[in-house]
Amino acid sequence: MKSIARPMLGTVLFCWCTLAPLLTTANDNPSSKILAAKRSIQQAIDTANAGQLWRTRKVFEAMVQQNRQAWLAEYYLGYIDAKLHRLYTLQKKEEQAEQWLESSIGHLEKSIELKGDFAESYALLNVTLGAKIGTNPFRGMTLGPRAGRMIEKAMALAPNNPRVWLIQGQSTFYMPKMFGGGAEKALAHIEKSIRLFNTKENIAQEQTTVLPSWGRDDAYVYLTIILMDLEDYPGAKKAIDLALTVNPKNWQVKHELLPQWRKKTSASK
Repeated sequence: MKSIARPMLGTVLFCWCTLAPLLTTANDNPSSKILAAKRSIQQAIDTANAGQLWRTRKVFEAMVQQNRQAWLAEYYLGYIDAKLHRLYTLQKKEEQAEQWLESSIGHLEKSIELKGDFAESYALLNVTLGAKIGTNPFRGMTLGPRAGRMIEKAMALAPNNPRVWLIQGQSTFYMPKMFGGGAEKALAHIEKSIRLFNTKENIAQEQTTVLPSWGRDDAYVYLTIILMDLEDYPGAKKAIDLALTVNPKNWQVKHELLPQWRKKTSASK
């Protein structure tokens, strides 16, 4: 029994050591708790660490249970679960990916129910509904119009929000041209999101606001994707460099986009 007990104790201690700073902060100051959890989310995304995302969820679950800014906690649960969906999709664990996607949608819908004027939840719900369409294109007939309404609502509520323009760009890029999508139109949206992300006001509050502040490096990620689709490889390389300037640890750039760029440029020579 001793040989079994030791590893279990080690696992418990590891999880507690990872989560304890967040929970301790939560007892001291709700805002500090959220800021610490946001940093933990970003670190998990940068390292593709599903376990850390799962552990950080507990902070926001506790906020919901305590009814402390539950609308915001529901948003972050939706955001985390969307990232878990992506990680499990990359690992080809389709059943788990689908479960996290459904969970993300549920949390974002709850956030909207609790605070109907929070543009971030509408915008992110557009992303998750789009991901659901991606798993089964036949869902586009019903979910496509709904996803469109979500980004329209987000834009109406927050026309100068850089994440809303980023998500508008993503949505436009993956939308068929016959319905108004395509790389050229998406490029204009992404470029606007970058301009909004790079304002002094936005950069100044990225590390201090409890509200969502992710996305500045993601805007360059999508700029890279679009420019590669347009076969503008020099422009794509500049976008990669800018993404890594904003966030040198960006996992998607280092492990997906940069290898793709190298492959495409070597093939074009």
